[in-house]
Amino acid sequence: METGSARALALALAVLLACSGVAVVMAQETERIEGSAGDVLEDNPVGRLKVYVYDLPSKYNKKLLKKDPRCLNHMFAAEIFMHRFLLSSAVRTFNPEEADWFYTPVYTTCDLTPSGLPLPFKSPRMMRSAIELIATNWPYWNRSEGADHFFVTPHDFGACFHYQEEKAIGRGILPLLQRATLVQTFGQKNHVCLKDGSITIPPFAPPQKMQTHLIPPDTPRSIFVYFRGLFYDTGNDPEGGYYARGARASVWENFKNNPLFDISTDHPPTYYEDMQRSVFCLCPLGWAPWSPRLVEAVVFGCIPVIIADDIVLPFADAIPWEEIGVFVAEEDVPKLDSILTSIPTDVILRKQRLLANPSMKQAMLFPQPAQPGDAFHQILNGLARKLPHGNNVFLKPGERVLNWTAGPPARDNWECKFSLLGNTVAPTQHLRRQRKPRSGHHHHHHTSTIFFDSGVPILPPCLPRIPLPHYYYLSPFLLSRVEGKHKAAVRPRDRLMGKGRAPALALALALLLACSDDVAVVTAQDTERIQGSAGDVLEDDPVGRLKEAKAIERGVLPVLRRATLVQTFGQKNHACLQEGSITIPPYAPPHKMKTHLVPPETPRSIFVYFRGLFYDTANDPEGGYYARGARASVWENFKNNPLFDISTDHPPTYYEDMQRAIFCLCPLGWAPWSPRLVEAVVFGCIPVIIADDIVLPFADAIPWEEIGVFVAEDDVLKLDTILTSIPMETILRKQRLLANPSMKQAMLFPQPAEPRDAFHQVLNGLARKLPHGKGVFLKPGQKVLNWTEGTREDLKPW
Repeated sequence: METGSARALALALAVLLACSGVAVVMAQETERIEGSAGDVLEDNPVGRLKVYVYDLPSKYNKKLLKKDPRCLNHMFAAEIFMHRFLLSSAVRTFNPEEADWFYTPVYTTCDLTPSGLPLPFKSPRMMRSAIELIATNWPYWNRSEGADHFFVTPHDFGACFHYQEEKAIGRGILPLLQRATLVQTFGQKNHVCLKDGSITIPPFAPPQKMQTHLIPPDTPRSIFVYFRGLFYDTGNDPEGGYYARGARASVWENFKNNPLFDISTDHPPTYYEDMQRSVFCLCPLGWAPWSPRLVEAVVFGCIPVIIADDIVLPFADAIPWEEIGVFVAEEDVPKLDSILTSIPTDVILRKQRLLANPSMKQAMLFPQPAQPGDAFHQILNGLARKLPHGNNVFLKPGERVLNWTAGPPARDNWECKFSLLGNTVAPTQHLRRQRKPRSGHHHHHHTSTIFFDSGVPILPPCLPRIPLPHYYYLSPFLLSRVEGKHKAAVRPRDRLMGKGRAPALALALALLLACSDDVAVVTAQDTERIQGSAGDVLEDDPVGRLKEAKAIERGVLPVLRRATLVQTFGQKNHACLQEGSITIPPYAPPHKMKTHLVPPETPRSIFVYFRGLFYDTANDPEGGYYARGARASVWENFKNNPLFDISTDHPPTYYEDMQRAIFCLCPLGWAPWSPRLVEAVVFGCIPVIIADDIVLPFADAIPWEEIGVFVAEDDVLKLDTILTSIPMETILRKQRLLANPSMKQAMLFPQPAEPRDAFHQVLNGLARKLPHGKGVFLKPGQKVLNWTEGTREDLKPW
């Protein structure tokens, strides 16, 4: 409503409600409202569940608090008060055998910045250490992999342990906690950091401090809409428009001069008193979808106006949020005045009466000592509702569904024994050169040795997680060569015999291929045409980042939404990958790669090869967020594995080394792709793609499933087992496909253009999109998109 009379009417309504004596009724005088959450909130969990509290060393909790007492006052302090509450609670049991739930008190938010904000970089390591401790000293974690344990993880993004959303999403919830129940601050629906089955709680707001700011109950509510806080985060979003997905900026730009809106960036000493003088209190999202404003609004009886799409609210099964609050979609913020002034008087009265219910206020607070119906009580109610545990919680003896040591495990030391037809064989040839220690890391030198007898290789079975020692022997492998065509065949009667032969068979065959110039270095110019490959498609003739979070917030430029984008491959269901795009590879210099070709008879003597970063210390100083932890896991698990030639060094022989390797790792970094995939294909090295939901270039033409190996990020720990278990015939086929000249050519942008190159594939993609549908061309004067749509900065000339 824009007219002066409309504004006056709304303001008069607000004053009328404020003076009616309804909105400021003291809690103890409030009538019990049928259908409210009162009955649910007053359920008593005592006697219905028992909780065992682990006694951890003080370094996990009390010592952190002693080091920095500010932890007691920040909005994530629920983890501290939850621990204190349970120590004296009637649900606590000292007999773990009778416990329904186990609580591990780890203060993961007490690593504070100078300004007092949690910086949870160390939280994953601390949590992993605590779980390892309880799993070592008590039997209860191991029997269920933590399914009857709960943890309080009150960060912005819970057990993803990061305050920046894109990095939290990248990391995901710590694998150790996948079966446990999380007590975490409310978040966003379908968000990777909100674990299914979590108990959502409010942030900590100091009850005693709020109590001291209560004003007389007859004070009129003379403010229609109230808000104090940031509208722009100029420090992290200098151009504006990304912070709060633009919702706060829209509030300011549309209503800063509206007399119904008392909004400002100032935070006055009368902040709490002002909320008690207001009818509506805005609770918009910021970088995260929530803040303590919701708690403050409920406690002070101010109707919360929740502006945060898909928010998950605390104790949603107990508190009737739809009845006590107002929900406004982020895109509807420009209509906020009309929405609020059009709410009927009787609806406002009912919301105020519900908010005056003492149970409603109490459920949002963590008082010391605890009180009936408070937030502690609601958490216990949530735990009680999850009982009895399902049948799959407790496992059979020896049964495992999750590796609780997910993360850097201890290196296994195995004794390796070899025999050929029962006779010990001395080493006569090295498969790989001795490895040099990586910069900043200290470990022993390792060599991997293949044993030969009459030209037959014998594989040393020194692989982690393979039951060893074992004795193996190989019957002679009979190789045949088709002169001039570089093809390899293994006769069906050739067999690998011995105990535990499945992993050894795959590895032996892979290494046999690696040492065979017949297979591994087939060159493009003399490769046979492989039926069923991408060759036919590739030869069709078509002629005749800002940071991720900000990119996601922005989305594809509005003026391009109907156009076709030719863009580098990215991630499925990502806001920046437009449907119908033509995905292409990144540019890799064809001429430079051609100058590094090695002779085709060079053996592929490296099993797994990778050069690149494992940690991005500049942007991720504590590690674990870069590459969603996948690269770090590769390093920590396989740096000493003789089958893995991995390093941060980037030698001048990088291209040559790829041509000597069977498998080339292509893990995600900050983005899901890099030029490594192009290099691997061009040099005939089977790409091992570690990037969940990646969208690959020319996926309708190139058979990526047939030429590559896909390893889920969660399965990096099993990378050695996965690669060594690939059958010989699969490796052979992948190498033959990679040797197809069309496959290599499709990944390159040569100058001048050549048949079947990447330019050709782009044109093919455009040709496949013809004819255009009827909706492409509009009737005269018809418009479906405002080409000036977007931020003001987009409209500025260069």
